[in-house]
Amino acid sequence: AALWLGLAAAGAAAAAIVAVVALSGDRTSPRAAAGATPADAALAVPGADAGAATTDLARLLADARNAVTTEVWPLAGKLARAALAIDPASAEAQAIAAQADREAPAAAAAQKVATAKADKDYAAAVAAFAEIPDDSIYKERVAPLLDELRDAYFGEIGPKLDKLLAARDCAGAAKLADDAAKLWPKKAAELQARAKACRPRSASTSKGDEPRASSGDARATGEADAPAAKPQSLIDDGTTALKTGQYAKALRSCEQALATDPANQQALNCAALAACNTRNKAKAQRYLARVSGGRQEMIRKVCARNGVELGADGGGASY
Repeated sequence: AALWLGLAAAGAAAAAIVAVVALSGDRTSPRAAAGATPADAALAVPGADAGAATTDLARLLADARNAVTTEVWPLAGKLARAALAIDPASAEAQAIAAQADREAPAAAAAQKVATAKADKDYAAAVAAFAEIPDDSIYKERVAPLLDELRDAYFGEIGPKLDKLLAARDCAGAAKLADDAAKLWPKKAAELQARAKACRPRSASTSKGDEPRASSGDARATGEADAPAAKPQSLIDDGTTALKTGQYAKALRSCEQALATDPANQQALNCAALAACNTRNKAKAQRYLARVSGGRQEMIRKVCARNGVELGADGGGASY
């Protein structure tokens, strides 16, 4: 629920930004005050001052950045496109417009995940989570909600599977496991293996000779987990994702590398920067505290630009 407090507060910030944009419009012409963009106004006035257009561009970009910080994506996109009307080559306006187009539907999908979690609608939550792009800031933010829902789901169906197996209801066990696999395939793999090992009761089978299903049945099938990726490969993937603005993906890759090599400075630096860019203050503090040398100050500056203020000691967080 705390996830959405920021979105609610963003609504109020949006109203303030709209007021700023409205007030800035009449500095060029009555047409701008009536609702035209600063670019429209500049075109409408013969010999319009280029300096005024530059001022309007700077104001629009500042307001667009503020809308990004408060996660009011429709407004961010509108402001960025107004800036592009003045300067089509503005790299910052192009980036903000692209981010707004990506994050607006992602934010809506994240809200659906939270609603589905409250309703314990497992299928709806999984489907909504799949709608969020991997490079969205909401992917990493909403993932814990889905993890909680997944754990609750398997906590419910685990005892049900045990009862079906004890009763030798192999068809029922298989259906239960297959339904789980439609939602969380990896997590359901063990349940499917246990269901597959089920042997229906028959007249020729005595109660004492009946095979027992257990978690070890998954190993008996000969199936094994895929080998884990090497830490350096994960770090390289994370660094590439960080450079291309795929911050959620970068954070996941570098955290996977840290699970194998917790002291790796390259992975810690990558994870801290990715956490800053996804505005995950808790993780930014955690990884910054473990970064050595002078890179801590650079990471703090990146965090500050993204609205994440960290103390001189990285927030005192520990891993």
